[in-house]
Amino acid sequence: MKPCLFCNIINEKEAAIKVYEDNYCLAFMDIFPISDGHVLLIPKPHSEKLDDQDKNLQMHLYLTANEIIAAQRKSGFGKNGTHFLINDGIDTNQHIQHVHIHLIPRKKKDNLNFAYKIFMHFSGLFGFRSKADKLESIASQIRKNMTSTISDSPLLKKVS
Repeated sequence: MKPCLFCNIINEKEAAIKVYEDNYCLAFMDIFPISDGHVLLIPKPHSEKLDDQDKNLQMHLYLTANEIIAAQRKSGFGKNGTHFLINDGIDTNQHIQHVHIHLIPRKKKDNLNFAYKIFMHFSGLFGFRSKADKLESIASQIRKNMTSTISDSPLLKKVS
């Protein structure tokens, strides 16, 4: 079986520009972003589908996603909308068989560019890779605007 790229990122065998991390999940910049500020959120335990994860961990992922979206907006990304896209199983064109959530900031009148880039993602062609320094700059802005203490949530104490 081919090693999972996301598990390699979690285990720091592959590089990623991190936005948020705790004991249960990791958020990092998509290297082929559909828009500026595009973040991937993954659970640390490997699974192809979200419902294979503990229910409390599923809830934690949603709470974390909400905090990241708030930080994206405070950073100027997706002020008026965000696509929350879950790749949950191979039939969703999941190119990496590890459940992941795309948090894709949108902006006014980006429909044509968005449609093209989402098509590229689904086709597996992905388009052009973003430069690491640009992604780090965006990640830094989002990290700076993360205000919640997600890791202190009483919910997490129930995750096994």
